[in-house]
Formats: sequence, structure tokens, C-alpha cells
Amino acid sequence: MTGPNPTDAPELISIGAQSIVGRSKSLGLVWTRRLATVIDCKDLMNCAILFDGDKENVNAVSMVGYPGTDARVYVDMVPPSANFIVGFANNTAIPRRIIGRAESAANSAAVGAEAVVLTATNCFFGAGRAAAISINSDMSSSVANIGTYQIRQSTVAGTIWAIPWQGPVAVGAANNDGVNKTIYVRRAASAGDLTTDVVLTLAASAGTITAQGGATFVRYLHIEDVGSETLFPASFAI
Repeated sequence: MTGPNPTDAPELISIGAQSIVGRSKSLGLVWTRRLATVIDCKDLMNCAILFDGDKENVNAVSMVGYPGTDARVYVDMVPPSANFIVGFANNTAIPRRIIGRAESAANSAAVGAEAVVLTATNCFFGAGRAAAISINSDMSSSVANIGTYQIRQSTVAGTIWAIPWQGPVAVGAANNDGVNKTIYVRRAASAGDLTTDVVLTLAASAGTITAQGGATFVRYLHIEDVGSETLFPASFAI
């Protein structure tokens, strides 16, 4: 067990957290601030954390949004058994949180009609949050054609979230083309949390097209939380 940590970091503490502490003091309750590491936080009301020096995880309520896994946080312990995440120990805003990722160092199958070439599973999109979805891949084609990448929810038949790339593809593996794009989506606060697979699909206008990957050019689908959805009002609502 570790003792209380210094509490003179008001810039890290949310107004809501200060209110909790204030009410606790007015009721004569003794509260303790300790350092902890975030184990998992997909529910603001039920984040798993591990206090420094402890061996078992406990639950805490986050007052600072969705902290990333492994984030170092200050936690106020308020009797009888409530824990509140009130700030970050590294003096930064909410750390980057990876929502999902799929990657491959091998080629996809050659596809003609639209087909899934990467799947990020069990991606968690918090209500009121926005996400950046990045793709990176080389491509080659059997004949000159127009290749199309699409980002969909769940399956090749799912809702299209974005068409990050559409353009001509060179013929042959020796003349491959590459794409590296990032798009943004948002989840409205009123829509609630969403957990879903996200797929990257590829299609050829003629012949076949292959998403190419290798040890030095890994193809990937990468998704990160990037902040409040209010910062991305024009982004696609999922």
C-alpha cells in the first residue's frame, strides 16, 4: 500500500472531482489521493485500476473521460468504498487510446468484387467521442483498373463509414501503388456506447487487385480515440 500523494495539482483535477472532495470534507469524511494505473476503462462508471503497491484491481469512476489503458492517474478514495479518477499523473490530457487494430505482413487474396482484407474486432466507441481510422497498404493489380477501399461496420455488407481511397492501380507486383489515409468518425453522446467490428474492404473495377504486405511494409487498419465528438462536427456519425 502506498500513502497519500501530493494534492497540489489543481490543473489536473476536474471541477466535478473537486466538488466530490468538497462535499466529502463538509461531511467530515477523510479522503486519500493515490496513484494508480488504468487496466481497462470502457465504462466511465466502472474502470478497472490498480493502485501502486497493490496486487488486485479495483473499480473506479472516471471524472476525466476515457483514460487509456496503462495511463497513470490520480485517484481519490472517498469513504466508504468509492474511488474517483480525478486527473493524470503525467500532466497531459487524455492519453491516446487505441480502439482497435488489424495488421498483416502478408498479401491478401486477389479480389475482384468487394471483399474484406482486414478486420479490427471488438472496437469500443464511447458515447460523445470521436475516432481516427487510418489505413496503410500497397496494392497491385492483374490488369489496369480502379481500386476502391471502403471502411464498413462489421462485414462487407455493413454500413459504409468512409471511402478513404479510390484510384487507378498499376499492373503487376513490381509496379505497386500505396495508400495511407486517415478519416474521422464520431459517436453522438445520445447514441450511447458502441462495440463493433470494423472492416477494411477492397474491390477492383476489372480483373483482380491484391492488398500487399510484407515485413518492411506492413498493411494495417488502425483506430484511435481522438477526443470529444464536438471537435469533429462534420465527421460521419456512427
